[in-house]
Amino acid sequence: MDANVQMELMEQHLLFHKAMAEDEESFKRINGYLEVLHEENSGEQLSDSVDESIRSVFSLVLEKGMDPWAINLEEFARLYSEKVSSNRFDMLVAGRLLLMAWKILNLQSQETRMTAEPPAEEEPVDLSDFEFEDEDVMIVPDVPISRTYARCELRSVTMLDLLDAFEEAKREAEIYEARQATKEKLKAKIPIKFDNKAHKEDDESVVEMVYQRIYAMGMDPMPITEFYTDDREANVSVFVSVLHLVRNGRLDVFQETLPYGEIMVQIKLPEATVPLETMAAVN
Repeated sequence: MDANVQMELMEQHLLFHKAMAEDEESFKRINGYLEVLHEENSGEQLSDSVDESIRSVFSLVLEKGMDPWAINLEEFARLYSEKVSSNRFDMLVAGRLLLMAWKILNLQSQETRMTAEPPAEEEPVDLSDFEFEDEDVMIVPDVPISRTYARCELRSVTMLDLLDAFEEAKREAEIYEARQATKEKLKAKIPIKFDNKAHKEDDESVVEMVYQRIYAMGMDPMPITEFYTDDREANVSVFVSVLHLVRNGRLDVFQETLPYGEIMVQIKLPEATVPLETMAAVN
């Protein structure tokens, strides 16, 4: 087909869909396609990578003389994949086209499977209770029946279908870029993690501060609630610090009434032990 005729067919195809457009967005989108089509023979690379990729679609369709109203998607996807460069957007577009081809082929295979499945067998009916009059027996010759299968032709797509696939790939590329930019911004805002040693020293200072508070109250047993305040987080720190001090052998803890009695804490000296009367009460 002559190149000028092919170009005219392509333009008429887009103008038809432009006339059928029902919203402003579709109208502007098709106008953009027409502008790219008119730049097809300019020879200059378009500044927008998406427009350049769309022009490559026009170029491929015109070069192969494909009918813009009935493009073989399987063949187009194969030809376009061969032209894919290292450009990531082109790879997204090729993937989108291949996904479209797979969906169409998958639907066709489902239709073929449904027609190939044998119909459900009906339950036999018991006719022993029915009376029949004798009639002339009709002999029907056996005729071999073989199931045939018809393969559906691959559904063709229009040029606008392909361009819409490019638009969807464009949106995916923009979303990907936005996500990457957001990740980089969040990564830059993440505070620097200090060495675990600094964290450990901070914990030890809290434990020591709690010990000094208990030590200042004297050597007698006292309820742990004496060191609690209205700050819940501070109370948790006191409780955890007491556990550390008990593990380190610097404090004793006990309850006079189990299991819900008041938790008592007492400074533990090398010779100090829990009073015998308290131990007797616990036992």
